[in-house]
Amino acid sequence: MKQVLGVDSLDADTDFLTLGATSIDMIRIVNRIEKELSYRPAIDELYRTPTVAGLSRLYAKQVGESVSSQIGIANLKGVHPVLSRLLDVPALDPADRDAFKQQQPGLRSDLEDAVAIALPAVNLDEGLYWQRRSHRQFSLKPVDQTQLSELLQCLRSCQLNEKHKYRYGSAGGLYPVQTYLYVQPGRISGLTHGTYYYHPIEHRLYPLRLNAELDPSTYDRLINRPIFHEAAFSLFLVGQLAAMTPIYREASLHYATIEAGLITQLLEMSAPICNLGLCQVGEINSSSIRQLFKLDDNHVLLHSLLGGAVDTTTVEGVVAQNEVRDGSFDQVADQEAARLLQRIDQLSDEDVARLLEEN
Repeated sequence: MKQVLGVDSLDADTDFLTLGATSIDMIRIVNRIEKELSYRPAIDELYRTPTVAGLSRLYAKQVGESVSSQIGIANLKGVHPVLSRLLDVPALDPADRDAFKQQQPGLRSDLEDAVAIALPAVNLDEGLYWQRRSHRQFSLKPVDQTQLSELLQCLRSCQLNEKHKYRYGSAGGLYPVQTYLYVQPGRISGLTHGTYYYHPIEHRLYPLRLNAELDPSTYDRLINRPIFHEAAFSLFLVGQLAAMTPIYREASLHYATIEAGLITQLLEMSAPICNLGLCQVGEINSSSIRQLFKLDDNHVLLHSLLGGAVDTTTVEGVVAQNEVRDGSFDQVADQEAARLLQRIDQLSDEDVARLLEEN
């Protein structure tokens, strides 16, 4: 780690971020630990305890747990033999990832001797490709409640032939994936900030913990937390596995995850119609949301998204949104603070007053 951080000595309790560690450095540290110890700490755990002492505690905890209760690579290796074999290959450093991606490894490249059949030409609607994209910058202008209703409408069920039908599939028609909403203070008109459950049959929001605050440490400091501070709301897709296990047993989590993916795609395609933007978030501290949403022991967080009004002040509402934020934590924080002040200058006096009142 001293080599990664460029220091001669490193105290066990020194915060890596105070030494100027960037998001790239943090990933390199994780990669080095995996290579040396065959243990890969979750990136969000590293951000919560970015010290040698913190990493030691995480490793000791991992070693002390039984294999059957571990969550992470050790558990994944026992799930599928192909995954087990592939995880033995060292993870790529960030510097090598672009080159790897440019190779398009997901495409078959071993069919040179096959005779390809050209499909009939059809008009390509490029607009459909521009519709679906990640928004990592949002306007601070409050989202109208009607916009949120239109977005969640895509998850609403419809009764056809006396059966509830949805626009996405679910194994066995069980629909165990539930949608939860966190509203930032003053960011959605007519809604008190806090947490809600969305009922897809009634098309209603049920308040769970009004005026509750979602801890920003739910998101990692360098990449997703700045997005969270700009977002108007967060969506959480949570699987109620008790609604599946009587039928699908050990495959329940697999099928629930597929359903969460279908829901995410539907939300992403619906958001532009509502003039909203969404950003998928892969890693969060899920323990912090359990009480906020009154979840029981059978609930499992499957996926999450951040959303808000599209920022039209940037080019097409998106500028460098797919670039990883780099620089030290302090540098990134200064950049984000300056950008937020610029956003506030663009708001009306009424919108500023509402934000100040709620916060």
